[in-house]
Order: sequence, then structure tokens, then C-alpha cells
Amino acid sequence: MHNDQLFSFTDFKKANNDPATSGIDYVQAVYATTPLHFDFLLHYAQLMSPAIEIVDDRAFIGELFDTNRYLDLIKTTQDMDRTQYWMNLLEITGLSDNLTT
Repeated sequence: MHNDQLFSFTDFKKANNDPATSGIDYVQAVYATTPLHFDFLLHYAQLMSPAIEIVDDRAFIGELFDTNRYLDLIKTTQDMDRTQYWMNLLEITGLSDNLTT
């Protein structure tokens, strides 16, 4: 069943009227009723649980790691903590356009 109407988790729980209704049930319902490609779900999940790459005893988000940028940051900052910070910095404000302060 395809439905263009958005519904919140609270709406979903009310409609199901079952205290055992879980967040997983909600995710499955949204996926079943909303035209999202499976690739989108995989990449979204990777925001919460990214692949980690260990370089010089430091942890880096694998998808963000770039060897040239890493070497440049080490050279310019002379600080492994700062290099790790800047390499792992990810801008996610675009995921929630409607959030207010």
C-alpha cells in the first residue's frame, strides 16, 4: 500500500492501538508506505554506525577519510588531535532543515 500522507510515530502508535508497537515497526511501516530507495536507508544508517578506519592509532570515519587531506592537516596543524577532529567533522544540519534553535 502506498500512501503520500506523512505520519509521526505517535500517530502510528495510536492507529495500531498496541502498547507493543515499536520504533522498528514504525520504520518498517514508513519504508513500506514511502518511496525510499534501499540505498538511502543504508547510507542513513551509516550516519549512526559508520565504518571506522584506524590510521596512526587514531579512529576516522572511513567514508570521510582522505589520505591527502590527512597528510596536509598533519603538516599544517602539527597536532594529531586537531587532525582527527577536522577529518571526522561532518555537517549534518542539512538533514533537519525544519529544526529551530
